[in-house]
Amino acid sequence: MAENKDRKAWVDAQLKARGLESTPQNRKDLRAEYASLETGDLTESAINTIRTMFPAYGYLLDADGGGFGADVRSIIVKAVLQDYDPNRLLAELQGTTYFKTTSGNQRTFDGLRQGDKDARITTYVETITNEYGRGNLNDAQVRQIAQSAARNGLQGVQLRNYVFSQFVNMQAKPGAAPVAGAERDAVVALGAKYYIRPTASDINSVMTGVIGIDDLESRYRTETKSLYPHLTQLIDAGSSLRDIASPYVRAAQEILGVNEDEVDLFSTTSKYRSALDSLGPDGSPRRMTLSEWARMLRTDPNFGYQYTPQANQDATSIALSIARTFGKVM
Repeated sequence: MAENKDRKAWVDAQLKARGLESTPQNRKDLRAEYASLETGDLTESAINTIRTMFPAYGYLLDADGGGFGADVRSIIVKAVLQDYDPNRLLAELQGTTYFKTTSGNQRTFDGLRQGDKDARITTYVETITNEYGRGNLNDAQVRQIAQSAARNGLQGVQLRNYVFSQFVNMQAKPGAAPVAGAERDAVVALGAKYYIRPTASDINSVMTGVIGIDDLESRYRTETKSLYPHLTQLIDAGSSLRDIASPYVRAAQEILGVNEDEVDLFSTTSKYRSALDSLGPDGSPRRMTLSEWARMLRTDPNFGYQYTPQANQDATSIALSIARTFGKVM
């Protein structure tokens, strides 16, 4: 186990490198990240930070390294945790399955006649523009991406992630790096309106211009209406699921002491769905009244109200009321 002075030196260095203030919370997060050196993985906080800072390469932290292999991800993680220099990172990456395969693909491509190379590149250009669009890139830039993809033999998820990263990098101008982060934030915020966690594909598609943010919202609205058909009229009138659910979420926060992101209203197995998907006296689906919802939160043991500080406070208040009713001063 490293001594505390080693941990402090690492935390100090990371604060400076990441431009973070030396606040208790930032230091706590970094100490947790340092502790993960023992487990060989990054904390969720660190992963999210890296994805925010470098959205073009966040896919490398997926379980399968974004299609490039779990061994690639493992080395990227170790490089962050142990502060690799570029030469060490390159040396270890060259030992992965992907890079060994890529070397063979490159040799094969380089050995082709120029006409065959051009034909293969043209095929990749067509695949890229048909499946992923071209964003704001010109023909020369798209062809540059296609040439690299053809030479490396990229297919499937590897190709998708590579194209995405190159779109982001090529579209960025000096001082414009936050745009990619802003687009990612917009997609995440849109998902929050419908209690949907956007997939990497959703984010990539918007950031590369394959679909617009309005198109994605239209899809989320359709998914929400299929889940709650009886809310269709409200949703068509412009309400998001978050708009409709907000009084019920606030009630859960106040009564159970939970955070908003703990109240899952999209999963078909979530216990919170009954707020918006209950049955009326005639057997038709409807929203609960707020008084019905509050009563359920307090009485249904699945919600765990009995273990909350609020429950203890309410119990005390009830006990005091009973005592006072019987004339006992407490």
